[in-house]
Amino acid sequence: MKNVTYKVIGRGQASWHADAGMVEHGMVSGGGQYTTRESSNGGTLEGYAAEAVEGCLVYDAEGADADAFIDHVYKGPMVDVDLPAGCMRKALSDKVESFTGASSIDHVALDVFEGLLRKIPGIKFGRVVKGRVVWEG
Repeated sequence: MKNVTYKVIGRGQASWHADAGMVEHGMVSGGGQYTTRESSNGGTLEGYAAEAVEGCLVYDAEGADADAFIDHVYKGPMVDVDLPAGCMRKALSDKVESFTGASSIDHVALDVFEGLLRKIPGIKFGRVVKGRVVWEG
């Protein structure tokens, strides 16, 4: 059984989702390798928080500026919670590099993703503390 520990929890303008990143890797018979990433969509905030790492970023864009948030979703990069802070990985590449700007098919580290989200008016932010969400402000 996989040990799922979410590293980011968010809600766009519909349902909650969470991402644990890489949770398992190993060898398969015949010499091949496998990796498993864990994410979930449609669960509850309370359920995800109970399975999150301490300090997990939580964002809620339900009340955000709709145009700015939709623009971010379509044009902004995707988060990869396993990338080192301040880094990105361009689409179709395994090379990890410092963040210099990204497109919609690139991946960025969680701290970079959070910084981009914080530019969108109306997003609410919090952190998981002892299995519960503590909202800023």
